[in-house]
Amino acid sequence: MSKVQVMKAYFGWGNNSDGKQAIDVKAEVQKICDNMGNDGAKILVARETFGMPADPAPGTRKTLFIQYFMNDRASRIVTRLGCDGQTLFIANPSTSNIQVVSAIYGTPNESYDITQEFANYLCLNPHVNSIRIDGKEFKDLFTYGSDINSGTTKSLFLELIEVESGKRAYFCGNDGSTITWKF
Repeated sequence: MSKVQVMKAYFGWGNNSDGKQAIDVKAEVQKICDNMGNDGAKILVARETFGMPADPAPGTRKTLFIQYFMNDRASRIVTRLGCDGQTLFIANPSTSNIQVVSAIYGTPNESYDITQEFANYLCLNPHVNSIRIDGKEFKDLFTYGSDINSGTTKSLFLELIEVESGKRAYFCGNDGSTITWKF
């Protein structure tokens, strides 16, 4: 049995439960996860990834929605969402010990959901256990260089799961600080 179990995966516009145009790609995503290398699974959000000869929703922006769990822990469900052309990363539970559930950066009034960017960063840097918040490098990595509410202190909120134990933990820090995650 794979260490990553895909529960749902839809490619298109919306999902099958709301009647919009979407195709169930659970089997294709599971196959990618079953064949992942040490650096995890990289899934390009594109119809070609799933062997589709035609566009399932012409004229609309497509998304890929995935729900999965790791190491037989169905109580620890992770969701990934990506748009056309984006690459989603799923960490290999054999080599990566942290799974990102959510990462939000901003103020109470405006924020960026940087979950996917943070997950990608940890997938490519599996031994990292801290992050310095703010500065050009942080913004380049996670907000594509933009700064909402420039001059206002922002916070980073993280929800992480330690893969081996299944423990879920929450971390928070403000601009200029460093968050270190320990379980």
